[in-house]
Amino acid sequence: MTMTNDVGIDLLKPNYDKSMFVSADTAYWEVLYDDGTVLSEAQGATYQQIVRSKLGSFQIIRNGTIVFEIHPRNGKTLYHLIYRRRSTIVGGSNIEVPRTVVFVVGLAPEGPFFIIDLENDEYFEDNSVIPTLERMPGEAKDLLPHWKT
Repeated sequence: MTMTNDVGIDLLKPNYDKSMFVSADTAYWEVLYDDGTVLSEAQGATYQQIVRSKLGSFQIIRNGTIVFEIHPRNGKTLYHLIYRRRSTIVGGSNIEVPRTVVFVVGLAPEGPFFIIDLENDEYFEDNSVIPTLERMPGEAKDLLPHWKT
């Protein structure tokens, strides 16, 4: 699969047929650090570059609007932040939307974890996703119990 650069937000997006694009393809994350600086996926930052010990908030932005934001609780940092973008392609000829994209954002190890579905403009808490998460670069090995083994 080839990737193309979306000039509007400088993100690499899959080179899908137009019928496969969903509004989540133009969404991106930004982190606001406690010193006021910003790290943005739209500016080419990678997930592993996030400095969790200085994180003030984590946002998902679509069309210039913050659609989801998580803050540290009780003065703590977002050291335990976990983020995933999950894309699913559904087969069949009677499928109205052949591809779905959701975001998973949460705080390890106990949550809460949220599923953000931009196509349906909703999000909901779902901690059952925790055991399905695999460790990504930049995440501490001890964030989730099943990562320790």
